[in-house]
Amino acid sequence: MNEAQGSEYIARINRVCDYIDRHLGEEMTLGELARIAGFSEYHFHRLFAAMMGETLFAFIQRLRLERAAQQLSVHPSRKITQLALEYGFTSSAVFCRAFKNRFGCTPSAFRGRNQSQKDSSLYQLLRNSGKESAFDGGYNGSKNRRFAMKPDVTIETMKDTRIAYIRYVGPYAGDAALFEGLFGRLGAWAGPRGVDMSTTYIIYHDAPELTDEQKLRLDVCVPIGEEAEVSGEVCEAVIAGGTYAVGHFVLDTDEYSEAWASMYSEWLPGSGYRPADSPPFERYSGDCGEGGRMAVDICIPVEII
Repeated sequence: MNEAQGSEYIARINRVCDYIDRHLGEEMTLGELARIAGFSEYHFHRLFAAMMGETLFAFIQRLRLERAAQQLSVHPSRKITQLALEYGFTSSAVFCRAFKNRFGCTPSAFRGRNQSQKDSSLYQLLRNSGKESAFDGGYNGSKNRRFAMKPDVTIETMKDTRIAYIRYVGPYAGDAALFEGLFGRLGAWAGPRGVDMSTTYIIYHDAPELTDEQKLRLDVCVPIGEEAEVSGEVCEAVIAGGTYAVGHFVLDTDEYSEAWASMYSEWLPGSGYRPADSPPFERYSGDCGEGGRMAVDICIPVEII
Protein backbone atom coordinates (compact mmCIF):
# COMPACT_ATOMS: atom_id res chain seq x y z
CA MET A 1 0.00 0.00 0.00
CA ASN A 2 1.51 3.35 -1.04
CA GLU A 3 1.32 6.51 1.08
CA ALA A 4 -1.58 8.07 -0.84
CA GLN A 5 -3.59 4.88 -0.64
CA GLY A 6 -2.82 4.55 3.07
CA SER A 7 -4.06 8.09 3.74
CA GLU A 8 -7.25 7.37 1.81
CA TYR A 9 -7.87 4.22 3.85
CA ILE A 10 -7.33 6.18 7.09
CA ALA A 11 -9.86 8.78 5.96
CA ARG A 12 -12.43 6.07 5.18
CA ILE A 13 -11.98 4.40 8.57
CA ASN A 14 -12.22 7.77 10.32
CA ARG A 15 -15.48 8.43 8.47
CA VAL A 16 -16.89 5.18 9.85
CA CYS A 17 -15.69 5.96 13.39
CA ASP A 18 -17.38 9.37 13.24
CA TYR A 19 -20.61 7.71 12.09
CA ILE A 20 -20.44 5.17 14.91
CA ASP A 21 -19.87 7.95 17.46
CA ARG A 22 -23.06 9.67 16.32
CA HIS A 23 -25.22 6.51 16.28
CA LEU A 24 -24.18 4.54 19.36
CA GLY A 25 -27.80 4.00 20.38
CA GLU A 26 -28.78 2.50 17.03
CA GLU A 27 -28.29 -0.92 15.50
CA MET A 28 -25.40 -0.88 13.04
CA THR A 29 -24.68 -3.70 10.62
CA LEU A 30 -21.44 -4.72 8.98
CA GLY A 31 -22.95 -4.07 5.57
CA GLU A 32 -24.08 -0.56 6.48
CA LEU A 33 -20.70 0.44 7.88
CA ALA A 34 -18.82 -1.16 4.99
CA ARG A 35 -20.86 0.95 2.55
CA ILE A 36 -19.98 4.12 4.46
CA ALA A 37 -16.30 3.18 4.24
CA GLY A 38 -16.56 2.25 0.58
CA PHE A 39 -15.20 -1.28 1.07
CA SER A 40 -16.65 -4.72 0.59
CA GLU A 41 -17.81 -6.41 3.79
CA TYR A 42 -15.11 -9.05 3.33
CA HIS A 43 -12.29 -6.51 3.30
CA PHE A 44 -13.80 -3.89 5.58
CA HIS A 45 -13.87 -5.74 8.90
CA ARG A 46 -10.33 -7.01 8.33
CA LEU A 47 -9.03 -3.54 7.44
CA PHE A 48 -10.82 -2.01 10.43
CA ALA A 49 -9.26 -4.47 12.87
CA ALA A 50 -5.82 -4.03 11.33
CA MET A 51 -5.95 -0.22 11.44
CA MET A 52 -7.78 0.27 14.77
CA GLY A 53 -6.24 -2.58 16.78
CA GLU A 54 -9.63 -4.07 17.69
CA THR A 55 -12.53 -5.59 15.80
CA LEU A 56 -15.37 -3.42 14.55
CA PHE A 57 -17.89 -4.69 17.05
CA ALA A 58 -15.42 -4.60 19.95
CA PHE A 59 -14.88 -0.93 19.07
CA ILE A 60 -18.64 -0.24 19.04
CA GLN A 61 -19.19 -2.05 22.34
CA ARG A 62 -16.28 -0.26 24.02
CA LEU A 63 -17.55 3.17 22.96
CA ARG A 64 -21.07 2.34 24.14
CA LEU A 65 -19.80 1.25 27.56
CA GLU A 66 -17.49 4.24 27.95
CA ARG A 67 -20.25 6.66 26.94
CA ALA A 68 -22.63 4.99 29.40
CA ALA A 69 -20.02 5.33 32.16
CA GLN A 70 -19.67 9.03 31.37
CA GLN A 71 -23.44 9.40 31.60
CA LEU A 72 -23.52 7.65 34.98
CA SER A 73 -20.91 10.11 36.24
CA VAL A 74 -22.66 13.30 35.18
CA HIS A 75 -26.31 12.10 35.30
CA PRO A 76 -26.39 9.89 38.43
CA SER A 77 -30.20 9.80 38.49
CA ARG A 78 -30.37 7.95 35.17
CA LYS A 79 -31.98 4.51 35.44
CA ILE A 80 -29.69 1.62 34.51
CA THR A 81 -32.29 -0.01 32.25
CA GLN A 82 -32.93 3.26 30.42
CA LEU A 83 -29.20 3.75 29.88
CA ALA A 84 -28.74 0.18 28.65
CA LEU A 85 -31.45 0.51 26.02
CA GLU A 86 -30.28 3.98 24.99
CA TYR A 87 -26.83 2.64 24.15
CA GLY A 88 -27.94 -0.35 22.14
CA PHE A 89 -28.01 -3.18 24.72
CA THR A 90 -30.92 -5.61 24.58
CA SER A 91 -31.47 -5.66 28.36
CA SER A 92 -30.07 -4.30 31.60
CA ALA A 93 -28.67 -7.76 32.42
CA VAL A 94 -26.62 -7.86 29.21
CA PHE A 95 -25.46 -4.30 29.84
CA CYS A 96 -24.47 -4.99 33.46
CA ARG A 97 -22.40 -8.05 32.49
CA ALA A 98 -20.59 -6.15 29.75
CA PHE A 99 -20.05 -3.14 32.02
CA LYS A 100 -18.56 -5.29 34.78
CA ASN A 101 -16.26 -7.03 32.30
CA ARG A 102 -15.03 -3.63 31.07
CA PHE A 103 -14.73 -1.69 34.33
CA GLY A 104 -14.56 -4.34 37.05
CA CYS A 105 -17.74 -3.27 38.83
CA THR A 106 -21.47 -3.04 38.18
CA PRO A 107 -23.03 0.19 36.87
CA SER A 108 -24.70 0.77 40.24
CA ALA A 109 -21.41 0.38 42.12
CA PHE A 110 -19.68 2.66 39.63
CA ARG A 111 -22.33 5.32 40.09
CA GLY A 112 -22.24 5.02 43.87
CA ARG A 113 -18.46 5.34 43.94
CA ASN A 114 -18.53 8.52 41.89
CA GLN A 115 -21.40 10.00 43.88
CA SER A 116 -19.48 9.47 47.10
CA GLN A 117 -16.38 11.08 45.59
CA LYS A 118 -17.59 14.19 43.79
CA ASP A 119 -13.97 15.33 43.66
CA SER A 120 -12.90 12.08 42.06
CA SER A 121 -10.88 11.98 38.89
CA LEU A 122 -13.76 10.82 36.73
CA TYR A 123 -16.24 13.44 37.90
CA GLN A 124 -13.83 16.34 37.68
CA LEU A 125 -11.74 15.35 34.72
CA LEU A 126 -14.22 13.39 32.67
CA ARG A 127 -13.07 15.25 29.58
CA ASN A 128 -9.61 16.31 30.68
CA SER A 129 -7.39 17.39 27.81
CA GLY A 130 -4.72 15.01 29.01
CA LYS A 131 -1.78 17.22 28.04
CA GLU A 132 -0.26 16.04 31.28
CA SER A 133 -1.51 13.70 33.96
CA ALA A 134 -4.27 15.18 36.06
CA PHE A 135 -2.71 13.58 39.09
CA ASP A 136 0.77 15.01 38.70
CA GLY A 137 1.83 18.30 40.21
CA GLY A 138 -1.01 20.71 40.88
CA TYR A 139 -3.93 18.30 41.07
CA ASN A 140 -3.81 15.35 43.42
CA GLY A 141 -7.47 14.37 43.73
CA SER A 142 -7.73 15.49 47.31
CA LYS A 143 -11.37 15.62 48.35
CA ASN A 144 -11.53 19.24 49.40
CA ARG A 145 -9.01 20.58 46.93
CA ARG A 146 -9.60 24.18 45.83
CA PHE A 147 -7.88 25.31 42.68
CA ALA A 148 -5.79 28.46 42.48
CA MET A 149 -6.91 28.83 38.87
CA LYS A 150 -10.34 30.45 38.71
CA PRO A 151 -11.98 30.03 35.31
CA ASP A 152 -13.45 33.01 33.48
CA VAL A 153 -16.49 31.35 31.91
CA THR A 154 -19.06 32.61 29.44
CA ILE A 155 -21.99 30.74 27.91
CA GLU A 156 -21.93 30.73 24.11
CA THR A 157 -24.50 29.54 21.61
CA MET A 158 -22.49 28.16 18.71
CA LYS A 159 -23.57 27.30 15.20
CA ASP A 160 -22.57 24.13 13.38
CA THR A 161 -18.98 24.50 12.17
CA ARG A 162 -17.64 22.48 9.25
CA ILE A 163 -14.04 21.45 9.90
CA ALA A 164 -11.14 19.68 8.27
CA TYR A 165 -9.22 17.47 10.67
CA ILE A 166 -6.34 15.08 11.13
CA ARG A 167 -6.94 12.36 13.70
CA TYR A 168 -4.43 10.90 16.11
CA VAL A 169 -4.98 7.70 18.12
CA GLY A 170 -2.75 6.93 21.07
CA PRO A 171 -1.17 8.54 24.16
CA TYR A 172 -0.70 12.29 24.03
CA ALA A 173 -0.21 13.50 27.61
CA GLY A 174 2.55 16.08 27.79
CA ASP A 175 3.71 15.54 24.20
CA ALA A 176 4.09 19.07 22.82
CA ALA A 177 6.06 17.78 19.82
CA LEU A 178 3.12 15.56 18.85
CA PHE A 179 0.70 18.49 18.70
CA GLU A 180 3.22 20.62 16.83
CA GLY A 181 3.66 17.87 14.26
CA LEU A 182 -0.08 17.33 13.83
CA PHE A 183 -0.74 21.02 13.28
CA GLY A 184 2.24 21.15 10.92
CA ARG A 185 0.66 18.45 8.77
CA LEU A 186 -2.71 20.20 8.87
CA GLY A 187 -1.04 23.48 7.90
CA ALA A 188 0.73 21.79 4.99
CA TRP A 189 -2.69 20.80 3.66
CA ALA A 190 -4.39 24.13 4.45
CA GLY A 191 -1.75 26.54 3.12
CA PRO A 192 -1.86 25.70 -0.60
CA ARG A 193 -5.66 25.74 -0.47
CA GLY A 194 -5.91 29.17 1.11
CA VAL A 195 -7.59 27.83 4.25
CA ASP A 196 -7.38 30.34 7.09
CA MET A 197 -5.75 28.80 10.19
CA SER A 198 -6.13 31.82 12.45
CA THR A 199 -8.63 29.73 14.45
CA THR A 200 -7.97 26.07 15.20
CA TYR A 201 -9.41 23.38 17.47
CA ILE A 202 -8.40 20.22 19.28
CA ILE A 203 -11.33 17.84 19.86
CA TYR A 204 -11.03 15.14 22.52
CA HIS A 205 -13.28 12.16 21.78
CA ASP A 206 -12.49 9.94 24.76
CA ALA A 207 -12.17 10.31 28.52
CA PRO A 208 -8.62 9.43 29.61
CA GLU A 209 -10.03 8.02 32.85
CA LEU A 210 -12.08 5.44 30.92
CA THR A 211 -10.20 4.71 27.71
CA ASP A 212 -6.86 2.93 27.42
CA GLU A 213 -4.31 5.54 26.39
CA GLN A 214 -3.38 3.57 23.28
CA LYS A 215 -6.96 4.05 22.03
CA LEU A 216 -7.48 7.72 22.91
CA ARG A 217 -8.66 9.73 19.90
CA LEU A 218 -8.16 13.41 19.22
CA ASP A 219 -8.60 15.61 16.16
CA VAL A 220 -6.63 18.74 15.27
CA CYS A 221 -8.98 20.87 13.22
CA VAL A 222 -9.46 24.02 11.21
CA PRO A 223 -12.81 25.53 10.12
CA ILE A 224 -13.50 25.34 6.39
CA GLY A 225 -16.11 26.72 4.02
CA GLU A 226 -18.63 24.67 2.06
CA GLU A 227 -16.48 24.85 -1.06
CA ALA A 228 -13.40 23.27 0.52
CA GLU A 229 -12.61 19.67 -0.41
CA VAL A 230 -10.59 17.35 1.82
CA SER A 231 -8.22 14.66 0.62
CA GLY A 232 -5.67 12.16 1.85
CA GLU A 233 -5.38 11.92 5.62
CA VAL A 234 -7.43 15.10 6.07
CA CYS A 235 -11.09 14.36 6.77
CA GLU A 236 -14.14 16.53 7.24
CA ALA A 237 -16.69 16.70 10.02
CA VAL A 238 -18.98 19.17 11.79
CA ILE A 239 -18.62 20.54 15.30
CA ALA A 240 -22.22 20.48 16.46
CA GLY A 241 -23.80 23.77 17.34
CA GLY A 242 -25.46 24.28 20.71
CA THR A 243 -24.82 25.69 24.14
CA TYR A 244 -21.22 25.68 25.35
CA ALA A 245 -19.54 26.73 28.57
CA VAL A 246 -16.37 28.47 27.40
CA GLY A 247 -13.52 28.97 29.84
CA HIS A 248 -11.04 31.63 28.77
CA PHE A 249 -7.43 30.96 29.77
CA VAL A 250 -3.86 32.04 29.06
CA LEU A 251 -1.71 28.99 29.82
CA ASP A 252 1.77 27.60 29.99
CA THR A 253 2.14 24.07 28.66
CA ASP A 254 2.09 22.62 32.19
CA GLU A 255 -1.16 24.38 33.19
CA TYR A 256 -3.68 22.70 30.90
CA SER A 257 -4.59 19.98 33.37
CA GLU A 258 -5.47 22.46 36.10
CA ALA A 259 -7.44 24.59 33.64
CA TRP A 260 -9.60 21.62 32.62
CA ALA A 261 -9.96 20.54 36.24
CA SER A 262 -11.07 24.03 37.28
CA MET A 263 -13.84 23.95 34.69
CA TYR A 264 -15.23 20.65 35.95
CA SER A 265 -14.68 21.03 39.69
CA GLU A 266 -14.76 24.78 40.32
CA TRP A 267 -17.24 26.13 37.81
CA LEU A 268 -19.53 23.29 36.75
CA PRO A 269 -20.96 22.05 40.10
CA GLY A 270 -22.57 25.39 40.99
CA SER A 271 -23.31 26.58 37.48
CA GLY A 272 -26.78 25.14 36.93
CA TYR A 273 -25.43 23.23 33.92
CA ARG A 274 -24.20 19.70 33.29
CA PRO A 275 -22.10 18.31 30.41
CA ALA A 276 -24.02 17.38 27.28
CA ASP A 277 -23.34 14.19 25.36
CA SER A 278 -20.81 15.42 22.81
CA PRO A 279 -17.05 15.96 22.93
CA PRO A 280 -15.40 19.07 24.37
CA PHE A 281 -12.63 20.91 22.59
CA GLU A 282 -9.97 23.57 22.87
CA ARG A 283 -10.23 26.62 20.63
CA TYR A 284 -7.14 28.61 19.66
CA SER A 285 -7.07 32.00 17.97
CA GLY A 286 -3.32 32.36 17.59
CA ASP A 287 -2.93 34.83 20.44
CA CYS A 288 0.02 34.55 22.79
CA GLY A 289 0.14 36.14 26.19
CA GLU A 290 3.09 37.39 28.15
CA GLY A 291 6.10 35.09 28.12
CA GLY A 292 4.79 32.99 25.25
CA ARG A 293 1.79 31.65 27.16
CA MET A 294 -1.06 30.54 24.91
CA ALA A 295 -4.58 31.95 24.87
CA VAL A 296 -7.03 29.04 24.76
CA ASP A 297 -10.77 28.60 25.19
CA ILE A 298 -11.88 25.34 26.76
CA CYS A 299 -15.32 24.63 25.30
CA ILE A 300 -17.63 22.15 27.05
CA PRO A 301 -21.07 21.35 25.58
CA VAL A 302 -23.64 21.81 28.33
CA GLU A 303 -27.34 21.63 29.05
CA ILE A 304 -29.40 23.20 31.83
CA ILE A 305 -30.01 20.90 34.80
